[in-house]
Amino acid sequence: MEGEQEVNYSPDIFYDINRLSLKRKEALFREAKKKAIRWWVDILDCTKSCCRQTIKMPFEEAMKKLPGAHCVFIHRRGYENWEWRLEVGYRAMTGLDYFLWINVDQKEIEGLVKKYKLKVLS
Repeated sequence: MEGEQEVNYSPDIFYDINRLSLKRKEALFREAKKKAIRWWVDILDCTKSCCRQTIKMPFEEAMKKLPGAHCVFIHRRGYENWEWRLEVGYRAMTGLDYFLWINVDQKEIEGLVKKYKLKVLS
């Protein structure tokens, strides 16, 4: 339509890290945390709210929730006005749901992908 501005969008790229052993996942998460721009933990306690809430949790405590968690390694690209970055994290469903978020500069992606031999999910 006339007068509408074109929006450039690049889809996010998802990598398969769930095939990694727990030991390799732990190493990947620790390395991502060392390179992190920022990281945090959210909790979802549906007895209190239907929204996730950010909580203070030491990284080592968050790592104890890694076994059995659904893990993600995503090159977040989105729209051109978003900050492109790597997102490493998990959702641990342990009665209460915990979410670990680790944001890393996108320049680190290639090195981590090669080191951990990650494949793009198709």
